Amino acid sequence: MELYLYIAAVFLATGCAGLTFRKLLAPPVEPEFDLARLGTFSAEVYRPLERLFDEGGDVAFLRGRSGWAPAMEKKLRSDRRRVFRSYLRQLRSDWAYLHMAARYLLAHSCGDRPDLAWALIRQGARFWVLMTWANLWVEASYYRLALPPFNVRRLLSVPDWLQGQAQDLIAMPAAG
Repeated sequence: MELYLYIAAVFLATGCAGLTFRKLLAPPVEPEFDLARLGTFSAEVYRPLERLFDEGGDVAFLRGRSGWAPAMEKKLRSDRRRVFRSYLRQLRSDWAYLHMAARYLLAHSCGDRPDLAWALIRQGARFWVLMTWANLWVEASYYRLALPPFNVRRLLSVPDWLQGQAQDLIAMPAAG
């Protein structure tokens, strides 16, 4: 049992380090800043993530149908993983935009907000840890490993918070 925990810890640490170095070594690319896009983000778009791996009802329904075959269940799991990954890619894109917008607005605001700068760093780290956990969780579901349930609401709370902070910065007067 300890060997599995050691391997999992090494795998997690390697994945986190890889993501961190990839982010650090990537050239900074700032997308165009569109103030109107800030208001379009909604965590509600990502609420279906909460149900994607709640297999209790759906699998039981499938098994209760005539003509059920194990291949149907395998295809359902495969399709759910594909959809989950697609949602995560879109969420990553939305996060990158919201984070860039908040940094831009913070840099161009007239007030000095070191507390918000640190909060952006902390929330960025929290988001990437949760995204890494989400990706590991999706992969573990393929092998039917028993992991604690993934809390999608915790992941979605980070971009929600970030959007609120960016909206607050918009309301502040700009620096001269």
